[in-house]
Amino acid sequence: MEGTVYLKDVPIHLEGDPDFSQYSLEVLRREVPDMLLENCEEIYVCVTGTNSTCDQEYAKHDWSNAPTQDVGAFTVMASQKVYIFNNQPYGIFLTELSSGTFIHELMHLYDQRYSLSTQKEVFDLYRDYAEEISDYATSNCQEFLADAARKYFLAPKKLEKKSRPVYDYFQDLFHYYQ
Repeated sequence: MEGTVYLKDVPIHLEGDPDFSQYSLEVLRREVPDMLLENCEEIYVCVTGTNSTCDQEYAKHDWSNAPTQDVGAFTVMASQKVYIFNNQPYGIFLTELSSGTFIHELMHLYDQRYSLSTQKEVFDLYRDYAEEISDYATSNCQEFLADAARKYFLAPKKLEKKSRPVYDYFQDLFHYYQ
């Protein structure tokens, strides 16, 4: 699939013939929460090395302080856009195109808008529970929030069992589960 499709009202621009199908779009529609999409203007899903919008945006920034140099998806501060590399011919920026990737990056936008990662409560959760979320969540407070949000929306029972305080924080924030 190439061109532009819509995830609710947010355009997803598909560049370089990424591995993206109607089924992928339907899964995203079911699994990506509306409240995370409210902060997003556009999403780009690109094949790396094709001079795509993702390639061009990636090249504009200094990534030396990023938690990993193997970037598969990214947001840029002061941007309401998400960039996802998919179906890379060289495997350099390999990411699984999944709802989890979208949720992770959209949570970065949500965090940027509401400055969640600068709040003491979030820092305390990061300090105390990041290792329970994932290795990547230990990178910094922003990655902790994004990875924890992915788990909250996609595996809430597991998160609740493994890290109840983190689950409770997201439940208080989003009231997603009854």
